[in-house]
Amino acid sequence: LQSSDVPPLTNQPDSTFLCPRCNRSFSQQEAQEQGLEITPDCFDQQCDFGFPWQPKNMTSFLQENQDKFQVLDPVSNSQILTITPESVQRLLSDSPTLIEFSRAREMFFKFVGNDRQHDFVLEKIVFINNPHTEQIFTDRFRSFILDS
Repeated sequence: LQSSDVPPLTNQPDSTFLCPRCNRSFSQQEAQEQGLEITPDCFDQQCDFGFPWQPKNMTSFLQENQDKFQVLDPVSNSQILTITPESVQRLLSDSPTLIEFSRAREMFFKFVGNDRQHDFVLEKIVFINNPHTEQIFTDRFRSFILDS
């Protein structure tokens, strides 16, 4: 399974596929039994982009903000990035950071509902980059897809 900024699925010699995002191997039969068509863009077909909790263009987003992340834990390599409405006003319209800020803002207000949107002022959005937790989410999300 993949996003547009991740290499395609790798077909292994024994008819298994290797996900470039989570490195999990799975058989074509395993996925077909669950009704998934394994193609290089199968995850894009399921979600329009990588995993729903990730930036649409993870590579560009991380590159654009590489000097802005603060390290939370050097052992786990977890990092945090805080983005404010004021900071995104200075960005170009195609900036991955602006796109993610807008997407997260839209999801938040969709979550609270139309009636409550006027009750909140969004002061900042915090992005967390934690590879260990990301792997846990990825594994669990994959199990939901393959087990459903």
